[in-house]
Amino acid sequence: MDFTELIDLVGEKLGGAVLYANDDFFAPKENLLKPNAPIFNEGKYTDLGKWMDG
Repeated sequence: MDFTELIDLVGEKLGGAVLYANDDFFAPKENLLKPNAPIFNEGKYTDLGKWMDG
């Protein structure tokens, strides 16, 4: 069985939470739990620099 077919027990749908991440400046740690693929937007920036979706 491929691992992508298994149930994601840490995902946000089941109440998973990130307790700590050492580089939350890079992107919000909550993005680690999102089921969708990350989005890359080449020209998008914020006050902190390059916009990151995970």
